[in-house]
Amino acid sequence: MRYCRQCINKPSFDYMLVPKSGKPEKMPSARKSFLDGWRILVTRPESQAGELVSALQACGAETALLPMMQIKPVTDQADADNATAKLIKSQVLDLDQYQHVIFISTNAVNYGVAWIERYWPQLPVGICWYAIGAATAAALHSHGIQTEMHTQIMAGSMNSEALLSLPALQQLSGSKALIFRGCGGRETLAQTLRERGAQADYCEVYQRQPAIHPRGILKSFIANRGDRLLMSSVTSGETLENLLDTARKDKVYEQLLELPLLLPGKRVAQLAREHGFKRVLVAENAGVEAFLKELDRFNQIS
Repeated sequence: MRYCRQCINKPSFDYMLVPKSGKPEKMPSARKSFLDGWRILVTRPESQAGELVSALQACGAETALLPMMQIKPVTDQADADNATAKLIKSQVLDLDQYQHVIFISTNAVNYGVAWIERYWPQLPVGICWYAIGAATAAALHSHGIQTEMHTQIMAGSMNSEALLSLPALQQLSGSKALIFRGCGGRETLAQTLRERGAQADYCEVYQRQPAIHPRGILKSFIANRGDRLLMSSVTSGETLENLLDTARKDKVYEQLLELPLLLPGKRVAQLAREHGFKRVLVAENAGVEAFLKELDRFNQIS
């Protein structure tokens, strides 16, 4: 576990939203140092936690990073005899047969684009590219892929339902859509696209695995809780389940349920309440700005 106390002497964190031009625009900043005195445990995968941790520290919080999930490629590109690799290769080689290509997350971009770049030195034309969330859109832009404008400027919920509200995805008879995602997950997106007339296929390029930690590590963090301890960034049901399993092993399950829990979206919030969490903070989406906004609101009423 990493504990870092850092009150950064610089302007408060600005969340960067990337529009179609690829040039970042500043969103309103959270108040500097409004998290002084708070200790926050971040449970995002290590490769995705840096921006949030830096933002929390810049606002005065003490942070600890304890990832609950590991993100790994579903297969090795070099393993040509692997059945999964053959399937992904086949889907990517047929990329020009699709009119809509959707990336669910930054992980989908990182692993999916690696496959695309291997077989398409130049991207096929005639494809509409979509990203769920500003961070995913920014990741695509870093590879030179421009997404549909509306998927980048959603300031509210960054989820499948928001994507499905786009005008371009309403009448899909005779079209094909390829969805880059991790193994498993919700079926809402593909199911709805099929109901609207599209052939929707999944290209699953990464997998989520529970992170294993030494026994007692969560107990140590909670034992030193002080008065202002908060759990942050439980972004999925899988993350929540592994956090609860870790608490059971460390015999701090009941203590965990007493802590404020910050997470994005009503669906995961409902799961947390069903498990018995008493103080559930619901950010509008998984973006850093949304998390800071909800923390600011909670801090003012606590």
